[in-house]
Amino acid sequence: MPPAPPGSTRPNAPPFRDPDVRIRPDGIHLSGTASAAIFRYTVRATLVPEVRDGRFRLAVTQLDTGGMPGFLGQQVSDLIAQAADPGAWALPVLVTDVLLREGCGVVRGTASD
Repeated sequence: MPPAPPGSTRPNAPPFRDPDVRIRPDGIHLSGTASAAIFRYTVRATLVPEVRDGRFRLAVTQLDTGGMPGFLGQQVSDLIAQAADPGAWALPVLVTDVLLREGCGVVRGTASD
């Protein structure tokens, strides 16, 4: 099995392989495989973009960790929530809306200081 791509693992988190991201009108759908010891778990999540007070965020509306033990599932949930926090991206934009279509997404707004 090939090594995990750079950036796909974090301390105390199971390695994540074979990521698949699909943008659909109802949200951004993520899936992949997480490994723990000799076990592999299919992980699926749906992120829905929201705009609140000019700030863009991604709400995790669905998460399935494929039967992963609770403590590992919580780590996966925490990592997805961190990665889905655009506040950490420091985007200099006041967002007015977000549009999703099959295969693409648009974030509209104006530059801010």
